[in-house]
Amino acid sequence: MGPGAVHDQQLDATIAALETAYRMQTEAPDVFDVRKESEAVQKLYGEGSTARGCLTAARLIERGVRMVQLYYAKGDPWDHHFDIQLHRKNAHDSDQPFAALIKDLKARGLFDETLIVCGSEFGRTPVVEMGSGFMVARRTTAATIIRMGSPCGWPAEAPRAE
Repeated sequence: MGPGAVHDQQLDATIAALETAYRMQTEAPDVFDVRKESEAVQKLYGEGSTARGCLTAARLIERGVRMVQLYYAKGDPWDHHFDIQLHRKNAHDSDQPFAALIKDLKARGLFDETLIVCGSEFGRTPVVEMGSGFMVARRTTAATIIRMGSPCGWPAEAPRAE
């Protein structure tokens, strides 16, 4: 900067944001190409959209992305009112990829610095609704949150009393 020049922080911030956006766009094709992973890693995750999403999440985390959000499939495939046994398929399709994400983050040395939050809501007792009638169960409100990993230096397990 020459003599008498004014330093413009807003301009500097705008340039930095544009440079970040450029890097994101130019690096995205490589990050999202899960075929670049070894056959063993791809097999660990399995097949399907949830598996691809979990593997992509690991690749994003490895490259320093600070927040990654995953969904299990599109819509709400867990919301079964006519056949609760369909939960078996969803559980089968999600168990392998989510377990693989945890194993893979450990193998990449990223698990201890990654917070994994698995959230779900369940607003009523699971019942099967048949015909045009609506079988209503007693209303409950519940949420499930599972925390794994160890972000920001938090201990991975609770301190033990001596």
